[in-house]
Amino acid sequence: FPVKRSSHDKRTLAAGMVGNVIEWYDFTLYGYLAVILSQVFFPSQDPTAALIATYGIFAAGFVMRPLGGVLFGHLGDTYRIAETEEAVLQHKSALGHDPDSLELASAIFARSARLPAGRAKDIDEFRAAVAERGARAPGLPPEAGGDEGMTAEPRGENEKIRIAYLSNRCLFGEQARMLEPILRLHDRNQFEVLLYNQSDGSDSTTQRLNADADQVREVARLDDDHFAVIVAGDEVDILVDLCMDDLSNRATLMNMHPAKVQLGAWGARMGLEMPGIDVVLSDAVTDAAVKSALGPDQQAHCLQFGLFSFDPNEILPDVGDSPIEQSSELTIGLPCDAETILSDEVAVVAKILDALPNAKITIGGTPFVDREIRDRLTTLFHNAGLMDRVSFSTHFRYADRQIVDPNYWLSLDAFLDIGGGARPAVVADALWMGVPVLSLKGETPFKQLGASALFTAGKPEWIADDPETFVQMAVAFLSDVDGLAEARRNLRGDIRKSLLFNPEANLRAIEQTYKDILESR
Repeated sequence: FPVKRSSHDKRTLAAGMVGNVIEWYDFTLYGYLAVILSQVFFPSQDPTAALIATYGIFAAGFVMRPLGGVLFGHLGDTYRIAETEEAVLQHKSALGHDPDSLELASAIFARSARLPAGRAKDIDEFRAAVAERGARAPGLPPEAGGDEGMTAEPRGENEKIRIAYLSNRCLFGEQARMLEPILRLHDRNQFEVLLYNQSDGSDSTTQRLNADADQVREVARLDDDHFAVIVAGDEVDILVDLCMDDLSNRATLMNMHPAKVQLGAWGARMGLEMPGIDVVLSDAVTDAAVKSALGPDQQAHCLQFGLFSFDPNEILPDVGDSPIEQSSELTIGLPCDAETILSDEVAVVAKILDALPNAKITIGGTPFVDREIRDRLTTLFHNAGLMDRVSFSTHFRYADRQIVDPNYWLSLDAFLDIGGGARPAVVADALWMGVPVLSLKGETPFKQLGASALFTAGKPEWIADDPETFVQMAVAFLSDVDGLAEARRNLRGDIRKSLLFNPEANLRAIEQTYKDILESR
């Protein structure tokens, strides 16, 4: 939940100034009137004792200041109030200003998955907003089968399964990289593949996606009723919702349920508790967390291999030498994500840096380092006393796309996935460049996706389940200079053979899951 720091800082400064002025005015007034107060509120037989008692109450205020700081500081650190409060209030305000939009409520609820556990009441409030608006949302129009106004013939035994992918991020590099081999490699003897493109605009990536699908429909400007009629007319067997957590999602359309089965896995909240989603896909890493987070009437299907598989990034150069071999400094990468890198994650990084005095952090792994995100992360690391050992990568543009600067990977000895900030495509690129990725597996499925990619790459030994184990693993691994150099030389060759870079084999397992889902219904 990134917050605009300019307005946040001004309000924080103003609130602090007003609070201090009032507090010290109160203390000054009390001290000035102490003699009068002692006569009014304490026995007058002994003026000295009454004055001492009055000043004793005065002193109690100073005694309670540090005690209150310890108590409420601990509560703030535990629940990360300062890091999320304004963003939560802004989102609640947005819901109040637009009391009907299911798209808005769904986007906010999806983003709430990144909130710490201490904000459970806020998450419940966002969840309730989705349920309430979904209950009021319009149903299927008669032209799409609403009120049984339209019926479809049962599919023949040898008829192809019609699968449609709905995406509002066809221009977004990571999702496009995941979607492109799926569209291209589907078994056309068994599947007919449709792409519903909810993205406005076009570039070379969307052109490739359009070429890979059997049918493409540009739906960004269609209203929900019209879109539902098209889905029903296409006789879609499985509609896969890839829409991410912004206002261009199609929550109302999904809530209408125009397809036989509607599936989530790679979109907002992985589809968990999202409108209209029947089935959520998982893998060996995320399965337990997914099953514990299913919404009413949702089912989970665990894939044989993994959730993610990619073609190697053709832009990335050859693997260079390990940086630690060229200098005495150890360079560790960290994802530039202010929504997942919070005080607890910075504390984990601090423990690693304390044990490795020659180490420094370079924050990146994104095409563009937003100024507001950079400012927030700078504040976190500055407060932890680490800013002299932290730097940021620069943005990079390739043709008509912004991508992670390839030189970023060449500069790293290792990359840390903490708090779920490392997206699967980023993990894949790091590994392809010979950069070991160490992952702290989060408690929720949304914070386990980096670990999921690592598992699919055949590197489960680089995944830790708790912060203490993660710090021990990271310190031991990063202290081994020879091991880092060997990993740099051999990692690309090792993972080239893994399922993370074999999208065709991974897709065959996904296709079998699709067939199993349809047969089970």
